[in-house]
Amino acid sequence: MDKIIVSLAPIGNIKGEIDINRLVDEVIACKRLGASMVHLHVVDRFGKPTSNLEIFDNIVRGIRKVEDIIIEGSTGGLSDLDAKERSVCLSHPLVEASSLNMGSVNMGDDVYINKMPDIRWWAELIGKRKLSYQLEIFDLSMIYTAEKLIREELISESAIFNICLGFDSVLPATQEVLLTMVNSIPKKRRWGFIHHNFSDFRLIATAISLGATIIRVGREDCKDTKKSNIELVDKVVRLIREMDKEIATVEEARLMLGLEV
Repeated sequence: MDKIIVSLAPIGNIKGEIDINRLVDEVIACKRLGASMVHLHVVDRFGKPTSNLEIFDNIVRGIRKVEDIIIEGSTGGLSDLDAKERSVCLSHPLVEASSLNMGSVNMGDDVYINKMPDIRWWAELIGKRKLSYQLEIFDLSMIYTAEKLIREELISESAIFNICLGFDSVLPATQEVLLTMVNSIPKKRRWGFIHHNFSDFRLIATAISLGATIIRVGREDCKDTKKSNIELVDKVVRLIREMDKEIATVEEARLMLGLEV
């Protein structure tokens, strides 16, 4: 199936409080344009990481009341939360997919800590819920960590290896690095692309041409804070079609991710 899943990461830098109704409306509009997955962090009303599911629940239920879209919960993000607090989204009944970081990296002036015991614990939780594993890969070593955990049967072989480039102090978003990462992922695995802090779609176009299964866009990753989620999804959907690829519907995306339809 030569189709691409468009994933939306809609929450960028927050100034003031989150406008839940506006955010929900944007996600709904993006779904109607072609997005079949939405990546959401558990945050408070000011966009800060929290273990309180209230805002997350309001957003998710507001979206699903109107449109069907795959909800991906995040177990990541720089914060002082512990492993259990970072994974509260996995208990939400509408979550169907989960991000899972494959290791620790420097990020800006901080360290993005993902210890192996925590990774294994999160992996078991994701497996118990039968969610789609969305593996976040920030460097080459994480590819081999993912393969190790697949061999240990802690992670499903249907997991998506999401290449994450452009984060501060991590791998740069260049064509050379992207090619190295793609060529290092075993051919039997499927992969996606997250270009953080992007200002144009050139590297995203490269990922599409190289065979990405998932392309993520949204205000979480876009450098231009004036761009709306709707503009970004519209652009990537048109780009995918102009490159003679097809957009996966929500039902097709669930099949591709091994989820129940």
